[in-house]
Amino acid sequence: MQEIIIGTKTCRDEQDTLHTFQYSLLVRHIPAGRFAFEEYGVAVVHQGGDCVRIPGITHSRTRIDALMELLMEHMVSPTELCYVVADWAKENHLPQPELQQVVEVQ
Repeated sequence: MQEIIIGTKTCRDEQDTLHTFQYSLLVRHIPAGRFAFEEYGVAVVHQGGDCVRIPGITHSRTRIDALMELLMEHMVSPTELCYVVADWAKENHLPQPELQQVVEVQ
């Protein structure tokens, strides 16, 4: 699986602590006979903290781009990522990401 860094966002919380989040696109190439297709997911890393990766969200580049824009615009943290992706998938009539696909690294 390929992980492509899309961008980084920094914000301050109520205690004036800086938090930096790195957003990445996960791409898995899947061979299908003479053809191949791609499956997309997302990852969010809190610098100095948690990382959550959710592979296999969609096969649509347009949809994953829209999700990535949403995550970055709202500065979604690793803690919030699973909830946001689940809500986004429901709103877009996509299957819910399987919880066993979520990988957390501390």
